Amino acid sequence: MEILPSGFDYYKRKIVKDCVLGTSEEIEHDLVLKKALKWAELNINLLNPDKQHQIFPIHLHFFTTSSVIILSGMAELENSVLRLNIHELSIPRRIIKLTSGKLHYLNDSLEVYCSERHKNLRDLARHYNKDYQQFQQDCKSYFRSTFYQFYTKVKMIHAVDDILFSKMCFKEIADKNGFTDYNNMYKIFNTKYDFPLDKIPRFLFED
Repeated sequence: MEILPSGFDYYKRKIVKDCVLGTSEEIEHDLVLKKALKWAELNINLLNPDKQHQIFPIHLHFFTTSSVIILSGMAELENSVLRLNIHELSIPRRIIKLTSGKLHYLNDSLEVYCSERHKNLRDLARHYNKDYQQFQQDCKSYFRSTFYQFYTKVKMIHAVDDILFSKMCFKEIADKNGFTDYNNMYKIFNTKYDFPLDKIPRFLFED
């Protein structure tokens, strides 16, 4: 998918809202809040309906007739009060263009590479009857970066999820998500992308 930044034609806002579970009258006219609350209530029931204090991530997207809306943030349940702290990004559908279907093979190639961490990229390209140069050109069209740069960002996303919502140590997180070791993960986060690991909260270690 290609999203064209035509005049930065998008809308965003931060939403902090306390909602009492089971009562939605006050947000009846806010579609975004209704979607977020419904999603949160569903996940509470699926994860641990009896626990009185929970913190969990919110990440969902949906469509209206004119826009694609993405919500990302956190929800905290304290007794029957749910606090939503989310960011909304709304993009007009008219500025979204679908990429050529011939590049969809790259989704599968990414899954193959993730499952076989040490697979050679040239071998991976040959698996899809592509020479290495064409494979990388396709990646730049589809991922907007090289294959390995995109793969690294995917690893980072999964690592952040583990840092936020698990009690694994950094060494375990690095190994689970395909980094060479902790030092490799540290350098990628802190040096390459200026995203300090020690600034990422660890919710399961907080009171």
